[in-house]
Amino acid sequence: MESSPIERPYAKAVFQYASSKDTLDEWSKILGLLSYIVSDPKINKEIRLSSKTKDEKARLLCYLAVDDITRPVKNFILDLSRMDRLLYIPAIYCRFEHLRLALGNVKNVTVCSAYELSTLETSRIKERLANRFQSQIEISTVIDKSIIGGMIITAGDLVIDHSLRGRLNQLKDSLT
Repeated sequence: MESSPIERPYAKAVFQYASSKDTLDEWSKILGLLSYIVSDPKINKEIRLSSKTKDEKARLLCYLAVDDITRPVKNFILDLSRMDRLLYIPAIYCRFEHLRLALGNVKNVTVCSAYELSTLETSRIKERLANRFQSQIEISTVIDKSIIGGMIITAGDLVIDHSLRGRLNQLKDSLT
């Protein structure tokens, strides 16, 4: 589901509620799980095409996420279902995460490496990037053997290519 103005008020309402109850991390977790569930092709089809009532669709989602369902989450799912908005959960989750990260001045950074980084390497990268961006850093790592060695760091629009593949490409371009 693409982003649209429909998810904004829902994401904002959940964000404000979670902020007031100091449960941002819990809501992030459950919205991520619900987003995953709703994105499953079978569940998505069930929500879109089934002859189930709106309450039955909400109960299905609650059943599938049973361990993480609290009363406020259940009420949220019911509200979304009654307004035919269950398929907007991934967009709501995305907008919620943007609000959550903006609150904490947190930057999402992806580090692509040819091998798995050690905890020490990850913490050093995180520390250096935190100093550079003057914000908290959340790192996700990707292993890509094709970069041969080194790493490629992506933070928003900024790409820092310290990979061996990147350096070889630069060398090749300078020689031709």
